[in-house]
Amino acid sequence: MEKDIEDLFGKPIHLHLDQMECFGRHLSDKVCTLPTVLKLVVYSDSTMCTSCGIKKLYTWDNQFQKMREYEGRLKVYFIFSPSMEEKRNLQIMVKNYLPDTPIYIDTANVFLRSNPHIPAFPEMHTFLLDEKDSVILVGSPLKNGKMEALFWQTVEEKLGKRE
Repeated sequence: MEKDIEDLFGKPIHLHLDQMECFGRHLSDKVCTLPTVLKLVVYSDSTMCTSCGIKKLYTWDNQFQKMREYEGRLKVYFIFSPSMEEKRNLQIMVKNYLPDTPIYIDTANVFLRSNPHIPAFPEMHTFLLDEKDSVILVGSPLKNGKMEALFWQTVEEKLGKRE
């Protein structure tokens, strides 16, 4: 697992968000714009329970609150790549939920095809990207206190202290 993490660092992640459906409050359902500094990408592939992931978005609320303090210089992007059976249900759930943060639905598996270096382990499907879309941190700030502290330390190193 450590080798997989090392292999991700510094490598660019190709998002291709224009090729995915995008849902969220105040957003068009086709294209969402990217921030210019840091991006936290949370990817869920077809091996994961996609509807479970949507139902658990509320667990990110505290992180969203802190991210707002960076005034758009740090954003989170959820990319779901559901199985064909789950696609319609996921679209309905996302439209009903209408989160403030973009949720992308990648039905053509563009994300994974463009990034074959992403490991299969779900624990490695959350990563922080710099302004060049290179991986600078792997892991979810929700996992534990140490990971959350490392996440915010990395953000502060790149963007400065929260306002």
